[in-house]
Amino acid sequence: HGDILSSWKITGDDLTLKIRIPVSCKATIKIPRADPEKITENDIPVRSSQQIRVIAADGDATICEVQSGEYLFRITGWGK
Repeated sequence: HGDILSSWKITGDDLTLKIRIPVSCKATIKIPRADPEKITENDIPVRSSQQIRVIAADGDATICEVQSGEYLFRITGWGK
């Protein structure tokens, strides 16, 4: 077990979200106002990632399930 850490930053119309999940844990992450086609994690489209599972997406949010590790999400056009 350990701490779950998160931070975020908005630059122009883009959102950067950093997440750390402790070993032997998993988490559900809700990214508000995000189209999954505009989300990358370490420059890989989120739907193509082996470590991230998109479990829901609608006009209001994208919800992902992740395993332990560190993640750097970038959402383009978030502020539009």
